Amino acid sequence: MCRQLNKKILFCFIVFALPIKISAKTNMKGYYITDTNDSIKVLFRVPINHSDNEPNFARLQGKVKYVDSHNRIVKLDPTHIRQIGLYYENKLFKMDYKQYNMLVGFLFKTHVFLQLVIDGKLKLYNVYESNHSPVKSKSEEGGNASGYSYPNGGYLIEEHNRIIFNPLNLRGREVTFKSKMAAYITSCPDLINKISLEIFKSENIEQIVKYYNTNCSQK
Repeated sequence: MCRQLNKKILFCFIVFALPIKISAKTNMKGYYITDTNDSIKVLFRVPINHSDNEPNFARLQGKVKYVDSHNRIVKLDPTHIRQIGLYYENKLFKMDYKQYNMLVGFLFKTHVFLQLVIDGKLKLYNVYESNHSPVKSKSEEGGNASGYSYPNGGYLIEEHNRIIFNPLNLRGREVTFKSKMAAYITSCPDLINKISLEIFKSENIEQIVKYYNTNCSQK
C-alpha cells in the first residue's frame, strides 16, 4: 500500500516538475544593435536547455525577449535589430538578424536571429532548423505546420549579406558537396583542390570558411 502510494507521489512529481525544468529561463547580460546602429545594453530572458543547462540558441532564433527598466518582459522586433550579443561563461555569443524562411519548432518564420560562428568575408551561421512530417499544410509566417518537428543542426554561409550556400543537407554526400562548393568558391582554386582531394570534407565546414577568409578572401 505504502509502496504504491510512494510510486504515485513520485509519478506526480515527475509530471509536474519536468515541464518547469524544460521551460526554465534565466536573465543573461548582453546587448542589441538597432538598424540605426545604436547599441543598447539589456538583460535578456534566455531559455535554458534542461539537458546541459546551457542557452537554447534554437529557441532564440524565433523569439528574443529582454527585461526592461520597469522589470517588464519585452519582445524584440527583429526587423529593427541588426545583432544581439549574449555573455555566457565569459564568452560572447552573437546572433544576427536575417530574412530566411525556416521552420522553428512548429512555426514557420521569415525574420530570425542566426548564431554567428565565424565572421569575415565569408560568414558562417549555426542554424537549428526543424523538419516535419511529409503531411503538411501551407502556412503563413507564424502559422502552424502539421506533423511533428525535431531539431536539425547545420550551417549557412553568407557573403556580402547574401546567403550563398546551405550545406545543411549535404553532410556525408561528398560528391554533391564537392560540386556545390566548387561552384561558390571559384576564386580560390587552392581550396577547391583541397575539397576535391577530400582534405576538407562536408563535416569540416568551419575549417573551410576559416581557410577561405585567411587565404582566399584577398584574391
